Amino acid sequence: MSQRSRMIIKFSAVLILVCTTFIYSQQLTGSVTAYLGNLVDEIPGNSGNHYREPSSEEMDLWGEALQLFLDGDLETARQRVDALNYQIVKFLDTTGMQGSPCFIFREKDPRTNYWGTYAFNEKALREELVLQAPHPLFDTNTGKQAIHCFTGSSAGALFLSGTHRCNHSLYSPCDGTTTVCEGTSAPYRISDMAHNVQSIFQKSTEVLCLHNENSVFVQLHGFAKKTDDPYVIMSNGTRITPDHDPLSRIREQLTVIDPVLTFKVAHIDLSWSRLIAFSNTQGRFINGSPDPCYQDATISAGRFVHIEQERTRLRQDESGWEKMLFALSNAFEADTTGTPTGNSVSRIQFSVYPNPTTGLIHIITGQPVTLDLYSFNGVRLRRYDHINSGSVIDLGTLPAGIYLISATTPTSFSFRKIVVAGDCKLY
Repeated sequence: MSQRSRMIIKFSAVLILVCTTFIYSQQLTGSVTAYLGNLVDEIPGNSGNHYREPSSEEMDLWGEALQLFLDGDLETARQRVDALNYQIVKFLDTTGMQGSPCFIFREKDPRTNYWGTYAFNEKALREELVLQAPHPLFDTNTGKQAIHCFTGSSAGALFLSGTHRCNHSLYSPCDGTTTVCEGTSAPYRISDMAHNVQSIFQKSTEVLCLHNENSVFVQLHGFAKKTDDPYVIMSNGTRITPDHDPLSRIREQLTVIDPVLTFKVAHIDLSWSRLIAFSNTQGRFINGSPDPCYQDATISAGRFVHIEQERTRLRQDESGWEKMLFALSNAFEADTTGTPTGNSVSRIQFSVYPNPTTGLIHIITGQPVTLDLYSFNGVRLRRYDHINSGSVIDLGTLPAGIYLISATTPTSFSFRKIVVAGDCKLY
């Protein structure tokens, strides 16, 4: 194993240890990205029948608890979910610049339900943005990608399913078939959160959808690209173009950040019929289907976005996740009215990769910026003027550690944490 790999593993282990030292504490600090990522790593695979379908009474209790939480009654909500072997952890991220409390509904060990993990950002800049990863294992890296976009964009909520989509052998009663579990066409499994209304994933979607009429649910999926396929297949769950169309904004921003990407969009490319999410039970509910288990929606609410991604350009690693983060952050306007900005200063979207790094970092930004590099205790080390998107910066001979980098314009600012894994070398 290389020195760089050992350093990255060591650093990640430290962050996860900070997060999980008191795993059942009601309040934790550390890296929320590492904490959620560790939960994804523990998700059971494509067999074993770990997933337990909740009863109608358990779904009602969960819905009551989530509504109590959304209405501000945290303690009563905690009492309700405790009866379901869940807890609500208040998590303060101390490793980055977000600093916003995150409330995480997670199952306690020993786990018996595997219903998933649900995170809510108390002071989200993009409260209406809800990220969902129904297939975090089968659709490789979409769980980690969703976490990356949730924390990076300061989205309102994140839903992660609790098992592989094929984990349970029983079939969902909802319509539709797939070849992913058996190699031949068969009904969806009850552990497939995108195709079963009898699930906590579905109930959480319903409660949040009704609670916040401005919420937009973005599901991140993945597919194996055939020769004639585009890189991205997008759908709102119908053939209808809504008056409010966040899907088109996301597509536009993905094109800005990666002009190589090609697309098929179900409500524009009307002859395209593969992987367009018409049987997705969350999408059906959001779009007003009277029976999300069996009946396609006939109107589009403009609040559901289903994104199928080819692996190499968007899902493979952090550089691809950064593209999706860029697109989502620019497609959904940040609400900075509640932030202590001083005057009319607002947040700017920018990101860096790879992170951790051993030397070179690539900059993604929506406009030219000035970058300042700081030590973690706030001492400014370097300044880089007139930096554009696509620029590459050599961090030089910095020792291993955590640094902060700020991006500023005359009217905007933002911060990112940079992890240097091993001494940087000049290239």
